[in-house]
Amino acid sequence: MTNWSAFVERYKEINDPSGKVYVNDHYYQTGDRVDEFFAYKYIRTPDGQIINNSAGLPILPTSGTATKKSIGFGNSDFIWSINNNFSYKGVNLSFQFDGRVGGMIYDEIMVDSYQGGRALDLATGAFGDARRKEWDSYKASSTGVITPSYVGEGVVASGALKFDANGNVTNYSELTFSPNKVPVRLQTYINQITSFQEPWLMSRTYAKLREIIIGYTLPAKMLGNSFIRNANISIVGRNLLYFAERKDIDLDQYPTYNIYPPLQSATTRRYGINVNLTF
Repeated sequence: MTNWSAFVERYKEINDPSGKVYVNDHYYQTGDRVDEFFAYKYIRTPDGQIINNSAGLPILPTSGTATKKSIGFGNSDFIWSINNNFSYKGVNLSFQFDGRVGGMIYDEIMVDSYQGGRALDLATGAFGDARRKEWDSYKASSTGVITPSYVGEGVVASGALKFDANGNVTNYSELTFSPNKVPVRLQTYINQITSFQEPWLMSRTYAKLREIIIGYTLPAKMLGNSFIRNANISIVGRNLLYFAERKDIDLDQYPTYNIYPPLQSATTRRYGINVNLTF
């Protein structure tokens, strides 16, 4: 058996003279999707590169409701599941495989890990290299000075950016861009990027082998003339396989979207044996 479902929520009618409703720091209008998120995104060049300031840090957008941009939709495109049962000569097999496709969620767990310096990414790759260099410079310095070592991705503009009331750059034609080569302290860089929501978005797409059961029904002749009319022994496994962008958070625990989810641990695998007797 296969199940498939999808839905879209929209504002059908707004009981306000302005025709707008203020929710989650955004003014929604009739026809807008209820699950569309608006937040601060990186300021980028026309070809998509992050623009940094002269200090080597991503430029922060002007704060305000109007300058927040759409960062995606919370609800999944669709939800699916496959359930099936097989039996042959006393052996039975059943399983449930399901998941979601599409949608996004704000990864509060990762943000907190970065802010606390505990994220694994901060000890590996370019972040890890910069962190080690800064630690070595601190140990080598007689005054405890840390030499900035991280160079962020993106470019630096030749002049000051100008913005309109909605936070859009209006003077691209007046600017030239060169690769960012300004080293900054890693901690300073991390503090800067946690002011944005864009880097911390996570897809809600996942697939899970939720349950599989393998059982065997004893033949009637094995039971003989005993008071047991039927006997079935089965092995049960739950949450055996999980496919997602990140596996340290269980997206299955968020049936409805939430841009700021509470902290959750991953669902654990479970195994068991069932004995069913009919008298």
